[in-house]
Amino acid sequence: GLTGTIVLQRDELQAITSDSWIITIIALAGIFILFVISFRMWLSPILAILTVILGVIWALGIASFLVDYLSMLTAMISVILVGLGIDFSLHIISGYTEKRNQGHDVKVSMQDTLQRFGPGITTGGITTGLAFLTLMISETEGMQEMGIVGGSSIIVIMLATITILPNMLII
Repeated sequence: GLTGTIVLQRDELQAITSDSWIITIIALAGIFILFVISFRMWLSPILAILTVILGVIWALGIASFLVDYLSMLTAMISVILVGLGIDFSLHIISGYTEKRNQGHDVKVSMQDTLQRFGPGITTGGITTGLAFLTLMISETEGMQEMGIVGGSSIIVIMLATITILPNMLII
């Protein structure tokens, strides 16, 4: 029964917010299926998805201190974070699996993997985060918030991947 710009914007924001969780779950399921098909294993893809979920939770927790509320732009950030954040896990899992298939023990495999891929993962995470953070100089508040949330979140997910995933793989 109500109409007008404010009512329509409220309805759009509610739709985007509720849809963002559904889309994020669909993205996670698609990534999981692709991982299972590519790696022909179940456990490592589950660990990668868990790592990304924990990273996104940490990132959104930190983002809650950086911005007052999620706008229509930043409400969809979880889908972007899942898509960009899973890459870090992919490198660690593929390197670790390669070393284990060569017959190395768990400790040596993880050390070699982190020495080989750690600098690239760190550089990729920081540069992607900084690229998002450049949106902070935008004139629109929504783009500024997107830059703050996206930039800080990518860096947090990268840190979560480097600290959590190797431990879960070893265990």
